[in-house]
Amino acid sequence: MAQISSDTRCVSMTQRTLTPGQTTVECQIKMIPAIILHPSLGTPLVVEPGKPVSLLIVTDKIFLDEFLNSNGKNDSKFAQGGSSLNDQILQHLKVLKWAEATALKKNLDRADRISLKKIVSKENIRTTYLGELEDKVVNAEGLHFANVRSSFKDGLINFREDGSDVSWWQRFFSNDGVRHLFQIDLVEAQLNPGTMYDCFWVLSNLNSQKGDAQEKYLDIQDRIARNYLQARYYQYSGGEAPGYAFKVGNDGIDFTQFDYDTPIQNRHPIYIMNGHDKLNFGHLSDIHVSSKQHTYKGKKATVIPGVDEVVSPCIGNVSNNNVDNFIDILNQFGRNESNVDAVIITGDLYDHMHNFDPAKLTSDQTGKLWEAMHLENTDDVESRNDNFPCGIDGLAVYSILCYFYKTYEKPVFISSGNHEAYEYPYGISPRIPLKGKVNEGIPLDHNLTIYEAILLYGPGYKNVLKSLNFNKKNFDYFYNIFTPLLDCWQRVGSQCLIMLAWGDGEDFLKSAASGGGALPRTTKSITSDQKSLVETALKNDCLEKVMCSHFTLINYSLDHALEETGEISPTSYIGDFHHGSVETGNKILHGDWLANNVFSLTLSGHSHRVGLYQATYIPPYEHFAAQAQTSAYAAIGSAASTANRPEYLKTKGFHPIADKKSIQAKNWENQTRVLVSASTGPIPKQNLKGEMSGQGMERPSGSIVLNDGQISLATSSLNTAKPRFCVACDYIDIMSKGFWEYFRASGDGGFFEMKLFWDKVVIGMTVEQKNELFNQKEGADLSLYLVSDISERIQASEVKVVGDGVRMKFRNMDRILFRPNRSSEITAIFLSIVFNGNAFSSIPGFADYDFSSPWNVQVEIYNKTYEDGIQSLGYEVGMDAGFGGEILLQKKIDQLNKRKNLHKIEDYSIRRHKKFGEVPSFKLRNRKWRYEYSTTLDLKH
Repeated sequence: MAQISSDTRCVSMTQRTLTPGQTTVECQIKMIPAIILHPSLGTPLVVEPGKPVSLLIVTDKIFLDEFLNSNGKNDSKFAQGGSSLNDQILQHLKVLKWAEATALKKNLDRADRISLKKIVSKENIRTTYLGELEDKVVNAEGLHFANVRSSFKDGLINFREDGSDVSWWQRFFSNDGVRHLFQIDLVEAQLNPGTMYDCFWVLSNLNSQKGDAQEKYLDIQDRIARNYLQARYYQYSGGEAPGYAFKVGNDGIDFTQFDYDTPIQNRHPIYIMNGHDKLNFGHLSDIHVSSKQHTYKGKKATVIPGVDEVVSPCIGNVSNNNVDNFIDILNQFGRNESNVDAVIITGDLYDHMHNFDPAKLTSDQTGKLWEAMHLENTDDVESRNDNFPCGIDGLAVYSILCYFYKTYEKPVFISSGNHEAYEYPYGISPRIPLKGKVNEGIPLDHNLTIYEAILLYGPGYKNVLKSLNFNKKNFDYFYNIFTPLLDCWQRVGSQCLIMLAWGDGEDFLKSAASGGGALPRTTKSITSDQKSLVETALKNDCLEKVMCSHFTLINYSLDHALEETGEISPTSYIGDFHHGSVETGNKILHGDWLANNVFSLTLSGHSHRVGLYQATYIPPYEHFAAQAQTSAYAAIGSAASTANRPEYLKTKGFHPIADKKSIQAKNWENQTRVLVSASTGPIPKQNLKGEMSGQGMERPSGSIVLNDGQISLATSSLNTAKPRFCVACDYIDIMSKGFWEYFRASGDGGFFEMKLFWDKVVIGMTVEQKNELFNQKEGADLSLYLVSDISERIQASEVKVVGDGVRMKFRNMDRILFRPNRSSEITAIFLSIVFNGNAFSSIPGFADYDFSSPWNVQVEIYNKTYEDGIQSLGYEVGMDAGFGGEILLQKKIDQLNKRKNLHKIEDYSIRRHKKFGEVPSFKLRNRKWRYEYSTTLDLKH
């Protein structure tokens, strides 16, 4: 029997007592630790049938010593090991069908019964030494295959380098850290085409810890992931982080229940292609999972108090939910009829690291929601760490991906976006003093008007806890839970799939100041390592090369219609037609790659706006002149050279649905198809032809890219994802300086005339379309609601477009205007408009809208004398001794009584309330409708 040294680590041991005082231990095999670098949950391995299954592992010196013992001490790079090492691999490495692996991962006590011999013979295991782990990962073919994050690499390499005591790792690893990179090839592995497998590396659990899924065996990476989550989740309160995924089903996610069938563990997907030469991709981007959105559900806050929900819907019931859209579209991708073989997600999986735990809000009252959401500074987050854990949204994404893999067994490729580095939550309409709104689109993301969003969220609506919220250290969560690879590429049949990370920096201030818009640009891409990796991938002989990133290559800012022709300078990152792109790598991205059409297709997101773009390289005019082939061409070149025009890319945008015939691959003439997918979670934005002043909306969606070149959209089927036309109107009114030019009385009898800025809605609307928009027989409505203890409705009648104005009559309007006594006190006035969507039936860009949801705006009725906000009705809407009530100041009443007969009805106009038209009075709501808005917050507005 073999002698067992003191440092031998055994997978299993049998102890026998031969004589008193003498014990013999039989060691079946040494225990050799390793971490699987590739594949991982977000970087799966896709293999053609019959091709080797190639895994990358990182090990400590124990594995290296065994390797050198088996190959004659050959430690050169790309050296291969002998068959004796294969015994260790056969014992440690498990490759199982996905469902079987899921069951085994929950109960690793059965691990010793599972042998890799069922998959591959000992003789068909090939091990190649790749040297120490570096930022640039080179595979056994000598090709630059991937980049890893330095912090991840250093955490492995520097581990126990000084030999210090490091608790649980001490029993597993040697003193030189985990630094040695190997590729394991399973040749002629018996794996079924069209099947998803999982692999993992199992050891004896010599030092069991609380949180381990089982006591007998251990996959070290599982403990690394759980310990990382444990250190971050409740890092300020010291609580115990979850050990399981949230419960997920077809209908959504439950943040109050854990799925005890899904412990937090690393998964390493291997997908065997099923006879396809190329894969069909489903592309998602900008999911922005946000747990706090689940607290909005069921909240009964309404813009107009005391009216039917048809008139003023409960805001919590119409708010868009990013998680629900994500699951809905994933389900569409998963079903066989979608033809999707693999899913690609290009960043912004979640909104920010800290977020509210919905399980901590048990009240349905809106006032309690206000309290839950209210944060003044970062200290509030840390002191309320139990309510605002770090990584709750990342755990939600993990849970949903595990659900997708389990349900559909399709691979998912993921690259990082800028929001993976965002740390603290922000309000629903964040604002900075003196600068105003910093991201005006967030209410629209929620399918809410700005007033609705603020009323639902509460007084913390404007708070920005940290002005520079991007912190590159937060990427460690992404690269610990989803994939350790920053960038990578792999061959998938005749396709080459390239995934690029966002990078460790972003900038929007400099870009915005230079006219480049406020969509952040990455400041750390394209790096030299990314350039090297892409150039290596491009040398591959694949027929199609697909590059995926969160940052865009071409993307029009919203004030430019998609149908426009644009220009991009390869030497400048400033410009409206590559919005949200790179800042320092522009020459490489646009001048080298895009100008030369090195990619067949690029997939990105970031802008929340779908567009398929085409770029044509236009050389400098001097080049035209030098290459002139005809006298006419020479004349053009000569004239151009006088202007010394630099090179640029001429761009053209298309919509995958509206321009269906134009977008197919046959029309591209070998040019790169630059696809920017819409946001999967938030409501996307759109501007096809200038409609809605660039504030147009679409359903959340993902893109389906078939291998024959067809592109289509998979849109969310949820009712809350259907864009509300009233939201787009509200954004025109607030962000584009008015929806109507005037809305004023036009004579005795209660007639009013509203003159819309028609071109802000649609340029060139016909008189018939304008009349149809207000066709009351087709459901259109225009009413005033006077709110006090009850709500009184004054409906407009005789509504008709006359010239550029809309003429209407309000019953008893003269009586209301001249009634300033205290008995007529009114708390607030709301204008409610429902448009008839049939007016847009033939106009592109309006097919997705919900026109039935009213546009409700708090307004005032002003006269010429009281332009300072004192209304002709004899009350100040929402004012009481400063803010928010019904108390009339007698002096103002007296003034009005003296002057009321000096004014004619024509002097009165309806306008958005100057003080409370955008931000509601929380103080008024709290006092007058306490059943819904009761709160302990100190309300100042």
